[in-house]
Amino acid sequence: MKLGKFLLLIMVLIIAACGDKAENPTLDNSTTTVNPTTIQEGKTVIQGTIQKSEGIQAYLDRMQLSGGNVIVDRKVLGADGTFAFEVDKSPAIYRLRLGSKNIFIPIDGTQSNVVVDGHLATIDQYLYTINGSKEAEQYRQILEHFIKNPPTEDDIANFVDSTSNPLAAAILVMQVFDMARVQFDNPNSILEIHKNANSKLIAAYPNTPYPQEYSAYIGNIQQLLSQQRIQVGAIAPDIELPNPDETKTYKLSDLKGKVVLLDFWASWCRPCRINNPEVVRVYNKYKNKGFTVYSVSLDGVDPRIVNNLSADQIKQQEERARQRWKSAIEQDNLTWDYHVSDLQYWQCAPAKEYGVSSIPRTFLLDKDGRIAVVNPRGPQLEEAVKKLL
Repeated sequence: MKLGKFLLLIMVLIIAACGDKAENPTLDNSTTTVNPTTIQEGKTVIQGTIQKSEGIQAYLDRMQLSGGNVIVDRKVLGADGTFAFEVDKSPAIYRLRLGSKNIFIPIDGTQSNVVVDGHLATIDQYLYTINGSKEAEQYRQILEHFIKNPPTEDDIANFVDSTSNPLAAAILVMQVFDMARVQFDNPNSILEIHKNANSKLIAAYPNTPYPQEYSAYIGNIQQLLSQQRIQVGAIAPDIELPNPDETKTYKLSDLKGKVVLLDFWASWCRPCRINNPEVVRVYNKYKNKGFTVYSVSLDGVDPRIVNNLSADQIKQQEERARQRWKSAIEQDNLTWDYHVSDLQYWQCAPAKEYGVSSIPRTFLLDKDGRIAVVNPRGPQLEEAVKKLL
C-alpha cells in the first residue's frame, strides 16, 4: 500500500509539470488539423482528436533526461477536440498534457505527421491510437501492458533491447527504476539496465545532449549507492522497539546467528495482509532450522490529525491502533515473538531509516545480520531462505 496516493508503478512516468519551463509559447486557440501535404520541410506535425476535451488547455512538452521538461506550445481545444502542434523534425519524446492526463509521443526525427486519436476518459489507461510513428505506438502498447502487469526487471530490460527508439527506452528506465528503487531493490542489475539503455542512446544519438544527460544521471546513481547504508551486502541498521504489550523490547541485532526476515507492515495494509499467509508458511516450515521473522508495524496515529486532538484523544487513538495491531497478529497467525512498533504510523523511525515508502517492505538478513535480499516475494522468499540456511 503506497504512502499517500497510491499509483500503479508505471504511473510514475507522469513527470510533474511544476518543474517545466516555457519557451515563450504563444497561446493559440486554433484547433484546425493539418493536411500532410502542407507540412513544412524540417518540421513534424503532431495532431489529432481527443473526444470530450472541448475547452481544455493542452500543453505539448519536450521531455528531457535531466528533468525540467520544456513547454513547447499550448492550445485551448475547441468543441471538436482537434489539435495540431508543429515541432522541429529531430529525435525527442513529447508529452501531450491535458489536465492530469498525459500522452507520450517518442519520435526519432524521421516522422512528418503523427496523428493521435482517443477519448479523454481513457487516456490514463493508454487506450488511444497513434499513427505515423511506430515507436510511439510501441511505447503506448508497453505502457498499456504495464498497467495490467506491473513490470519486472526483465520486462524493462527486454524493452530496452527491443525498442527501435533508445530515447523511449531511456525515459522508461529512468522513471520505473528511479533513484528510490535503484537504492532498495537490486541495485547492481538495475544499474546495468541503465547502462545498457545509455549505450544504445550513445550509438543512436551521439551528437545530441541526451547521452551526456543520461551519463550524468547514472553517475548520480553510482554516487548515491556508494553512500547508501540500506543495500544488499550492508549490515542492517539495528532496531530496538517494544512489543504490543510494551512488556518486552526486542533488538534486531540480538537475532544474529539466524536468518531473519525484517518485515515492515501494518494491520491497515491490505497487500500486507494478503502477503502474510506466505510469510507464515515459510516461517512454520523453517523456524526450527534457524529462520525467524522480525515484524515492524506501521500502525499508529496519523500525524495529520494529531494537531486537532487533545492529549487524551491521542492516547485513545494510539490504544485503538495498538488493538488493531494485536488483532491482526492473532487473525493472521503471526506466531513469532518479534513484533515491535513505535506506533508512529508513517513517522516510524526504523521505516524512515530503511527508506520504506510503501508496504509490505521486507529485507532478508543472513546469519551475520547483512542484507541479503530486498523484498523477496512468493517462491523467491523460500528459495532465498533455503540458500541462506
